[in-house]
Amino acid sequence: MIVIPNRTLYRCEYCTKHRLTKKAAQRHELFCRYNPNNRHKCFGCEHLVVVQQAAAVGTEGQLHHAGRQSFTCARFGIDMYTYVAERRDIVHKLGDVTRMPIECREYEPEQYYDTTHPEEPCF
Repeated sequence: MIVIPNRTLYRCEYCTKHRLTKKAAQRHELFCRYNPNNRHKCFGCEHLVVVQQAAAVGTEGQLHHAGRQSFTCARFGIDMYTYVAERRDIVHKLGDVTRMPIECREYEPEQYYDTTHPEEPCF
């Protein structure tokens, strides 16, 4: 192990990660998942529609899914992207999409329905 005395480390303002250069730390902070500018309100909203896009069909007919998802707001009918698309520099490949908002006036918490134990009918 080599110890470098008096070495400057740059720590993320939002998490505990460290970087050796200021430029690397600034880039990390820009796309850090704990950065408040990257905490999209859409996740957990009733109106968010997430579609996992299929990439190919296997030899036995099963779908192989790509790591790509598309996001649509059912309330406004707009296609959206997250900060991850900016980090990967693929926004130009997505077409006519807008960035997910941080706050939304039409936000409604997602409703979870328990289908494992349906309620007994009351007689």
